[in-house]
Amino acid sequence: MTIPTPHPPPDTVLVPGSPEWLATVTASKVAAIIGVSRWESPYSLWHRMAGHLPPEAPKDEFTVGHAFEPALAELWKSDNPGWRLSSGEVQCRTDRLGFPAAATLDRRASRGGARRVVEFKTARSLEDWGDEFTDNAPDDYVCQVIWQMGLTGWTKLPAHLMVMGPFFQWHTYEIPFDTAVFDALVGQARAFWQMLQDGVEPELDDTVPTYECVIMRFEGRWWRLAGSKDAAIRDELDLSPTRYYQLLHQLASRPDVHAEYPVLVNRLRRRMTRRAARPAVGTLELD
Repeated sequence: MTIPTPHPPPDTVLVPGSPEWLATVTASKVAAIIGVSRWESPYSLWHRMAGHLPPEAPKDEFTVGHAFEPALAELWKSDNPGWRLSSGEVQCRTDRLGFPAAATLDRRASRGGARRVVEFKTARSLEDWGDEFTDNAPDDYVCQVIWQMGLTGWTKLPAHLMVMGPFFQWHTYEIPFDTAVFDALVGQARAFWQMLQDGVEPELDDTVPTYECVIMRFEGRWWRLAGSKDAAIRDELDLSPTRYYQLLHQLASRPDVHAEYPVLVNRLRRRMTRRAARPAVGTLELD
């Protein structure tokens, strides 16, 4: 397929979490759409983009990664003399794929007329990064940089995916552009976008993001359903009420879930605190 020429960026940058960002297929969302994201499933992403879930809360991994970007940029420049790096992120947006699409690069590398996509990552563990720093980068990051290359048109040179691991080990993975992979990503993203327009949910899967999405959405709307809550739990979730509340309380105790659903989790925590404070059956409260 012909790689789209990106439109000039708008006056305002596409900000993660904004309504415009939620309505755009970005590089990180593509990994979720094809089912290889470590953060989202197709099901949870669909409900987030449909407005049924709040924007994804900031994660510690993202905060640390952004904080390390200037240091990784300096290391990359020392490893690649003669190349220049953009001073910050570079964003590309286009609607020429049949849906709103965007890619935000950590840096753009240039040397003369040559351009290269550069992405920085940090990792607590390098288990997913291949043996002894081979170029077997994780699938979600590979999809991300191929999407970035395809949208920008900077495909002649391999993208550089630089990771900082434990003990300040760093390595740059070279990711060549693959037209067949980019075409497949665009095709699946287009189909996903059409499902959003048609109101057709992706199939349920057994991933953690999907189960979190299902339980938190149910807890936020169960009172609208006919019948008792216990009956709705059995009918809609195929769980026993006891198991449902075990899972719900586990989620409510997690800081990342609280950040994403603050009102709902605060309500659940107040309820849990009241129940814990009740005297056990058969005891007396004495003054």
